[in-house]
Amino acid sequence: MKSYKFFQVDVFTETPFAGNPLAVITEPEDLSEGLMQKIAREMHLSETSFVFPPERPEADFRLRIFTPTHEIPFAGHPVIGTAHILSTEGYFEFDRGKTELVFELGIGKIEVTRRRFSGAEECLTMRQPLPKFADYGGDRKQIVELLGLSSTSELAEDLPIKVISTGSPFLMIPLRSEESLKRVKVNLSVLERVSVVAGTTAVAPFVVDHPGAGEVTTRVFAPFFGVPEDPATGSAAGCFGSYMVTVFRLGKSKTREFTINQGAELGRPSRIYVRIHLEGKNIVAVEVAGSVLKVAEGVLKF
Repeated sequence: MKSYKFFQVDVFTETPFAGNPLAVITEPEDLSEGLMQKIAREMHLSETSFVFPPERPEADFRLRIFTPTHEIPFAGHPVIGTAHILSTEGYFEFDRGKTELVFELGIGKIEVTRRRFSGAEECLTMRQPLPKFADYGGDRKQIVELLGLSSTSELAEDLPIKVISTGSPFLMIPLRSEESLKRVKVNLSVLERVSVVAGTTAVAPFVVDHPGAGEVTTRVFAPFFGVPEDPATGSAAGCFGSYMVTVFRLGKSKTREFTINQGAELGRPSRIYVRIHLEGKNIVAVEVAGSVLKVAEGVLKF
């Protein structure tokens, strides 16, 4: 029988049992891919992360991330949550001449630092890849059917539906009201058809009450990856910030900050902070940040 230590954290929250829970296995050693997938299914969280020594000299750790059904190349809350565990449990120290923790992931290198955001204490902050944009060329009536809504009038008619990736692609669907957002129920058979056009099965309907306030409320669904609904999605947060500065042309200052609210429908309210850096109209950096709390630790034995 072998033993593997694990930690569980709540990410993108300052309140226990809110935010997005994550299991972190810090010393997986000889675990096979099949066993890692079984452990992730056993944990039954949106993601479980496994920390390995790096294969690239510029990285501090190699991170593998599993949903209950798939390994994925990148996700936001596992990066932030794992960085918290490594920096608080003696695996890494930010304060000894090291200002950034570098992860090696399936999409490449991701850096984590400590930054202060408006309205928040100092947070662990990851720098995501620069955004890639694509217009959604499908039928808006099909989007209404996808979300289980009643008519196209519930979509924000003056805002475009886009596919955006800052490491993982999401179908970004602006809605007219939070009442519509609360009623969203994703139709899986329609999602299969929409994904052919969108190139992704991850769906992110959202509401912007006032673009100048910098607040977005969202729900994120990735059912084909074993995540029916996610309480907080760091990989989508960079997409929201990129959408805001591009669609609303909020690029007059060199940096813009946004707050993403998510998880209320699941009873796990979350707040994610986003900072977009600009040179002229061009996005030159995407930062996503949040708080983390450790809520459990234990040992897997099998």
